[in-house]
Amino acid sequence: MASKQKQVDWPECQLMLIIEPGPGAHECLRAACDVATVAAVLIRPKAGDRLGAGEIKPLVDLAQDQGAAVLVFEDAELAKIVRADGVHLPAGLSVRDRVDAARAVLGADASIGIDAGGSRHAAMEAGEAGAEYVAFGIGDGSDAALAARDELIAWWGEIFEVPCVALDLVSADDVRTANRNGADFAGLQLAAGASPDAVATLAGDADMALLAGTGAEGA
Repeated sequence: MASKQKQVDWPECQLMLIIEPGPGAHECLRAACDVATVAAVLIRPKAGDRLGAGEIKPLVDLAQDQGAAVLVFEDAELAKIVRADGVHLPAGLSVRDRVDAARAVLGADASIGIDAGGSRHAAMEAGEAGAEYVAFGIGDGSDAALAARDELIAWWGEIFEVPCVALDLVSADDVRTANRNGADFAGLQLAAGASPDAVATLAGDADMALLAGTGAEGA
């Protein structure tokens, strides 16, 4: 994943923070970056909203200043305007066409990741299209969807070299599980409206889980 990262001894699975812009988001992102080694930040809007350059540019600058790559949800043109490192494409059809279209806007050095949903075919198509990572989430949030995500991550890690991201993680235990399943990036969701102290605790615990590696199991 392309980034402006400083030299860091990364754990095998790296931390990706997922944040919604809005009141307190800047303070929460700073709090998380102060206590955790953050490889990437995905800026994602609330459901039904669209991102704007003015609201996300401070988050982009803060994350990049901390050495993290920044990905903007879906909108490659916006990612270019705010000088983010790339774009995260949501699940959907025409995987190759959407990766190619984003690459045409952002250039060869940009990071383009795609949520494959629950589709192995979409994941493989994204890898063949040159995506920098493939992501798997939990969809409707059911226990079955969670189990499917974890199974997909384990399957992908055993066969393919393209990095994969575990999405929809909300706790250090989730991060620990993603690491154990072979995810390359643990996508930790920062709850909108949470206090900076709460975010710092969550990010710090997630960071420790990754640093401990598989030895953190049961900690």
